[in-house]
Amino acid sequence: MIRNVVLLASLLSSLAVAGISNQAHACGAPVWPLGESHPPSGSSVPANVPGIAVFAQGAEVTWLGPDGAVSFIESEGLDPLILTPWEELSEGRHEIIVRAGAREEIIELFVTPAAPLPRELGSLAVRAQEEGLLPFDAPDGRCYVDRLAVYRDVSLVPSEEALPWLDVIQMNVTQDGGAVNGFDASPFSQNLRARMLCDSLETHQVDLAIMGTIPGLDTVYATNSIRTEFTCSDLAQEPLPAPFEPSPEPIEEEPYDEHTRTPPEEPGALPGTFLGCSAGGAGTTTSFGMLLFGMLFFRRRR
Repeated sequence: MIRNVVLLASLLSSLAVAGISNQAHACGAPVWPLGESHPPSGSSVPANVPGIAVFAQGAEVTWLGPDGAVSFIESEGLDPLILTPWEELSEGRHEIIVRAGAREEIIELFVTPAAPLPRELGSLAVRAQEEGLLPFDAPDGRCYVDRLAVYRDVSLVPSEEALPWLDVIQMNVTQDGGAVNGFDASPFSQNLRARMLCDSLETHQVDLAIMGTIPGLDTVYATNSIRTEFTCSDLAQEPLPAPFEPSPEPIEEEPYDEHTRTPPEEPGALPGTFLGCSAGGAGTTTSFGMLLFGMLFFRRRR
């Protein structure tokens, strides 16, 4: 029986270590914090704003205006929720309160006079080319890796009718009509940086434009398209990192101080990254081992 308990403890410890190792090397979609919104907190919005996008995670949402509670409709489905006011908002300071248990996040909005919805965004301005490390899609399609690249930042020269809506419009640059490589166009993020990897010393021509949307509307706005060039110098491109694969051979771990519980670094992990996702994870494994030791000791005493 004692042998079985020891074998079981060994097996469970191995599974726990394997699970932690996989988490340390996993790469998943970004998790937006409770109460994240577009337009973001602190924005100015016209009184006739069609909707506010809020990441609520199933929490209770309350909207308060200068005159009290604001009635709104919540969109159905997954986050982000689109909060659509029943009627035109009162001018002044508004609060959207996202409450989950004891946690509370407040989105502060400043409502300005109603304005006609824009018919066009404006024009596109392209800045000088620069070089640097930027994220690009990894071969497995799930993660990003930093690569040396050339890039150009773009900006919007807004039309007069777009001015009242600048905080509300979510803008992203398009490159040859599509999304920029390495950028996840998530519900709250904006990207105004076009980029290109240099796999040769050739000059690449691309068409850039800015696309914009307003929460609660299906309309997609677009600026004029500008053709520009990316000129690649002799940027040294490092090879992409190989995907993580568990070693088939057993790994000998160096002993560590049990009192300070400072574990050795995991082979293949980033510097300063220890086996396990947090001190809590390591503590859980240690506590489990102590429990099994106590069970074993108790049985032998009997």
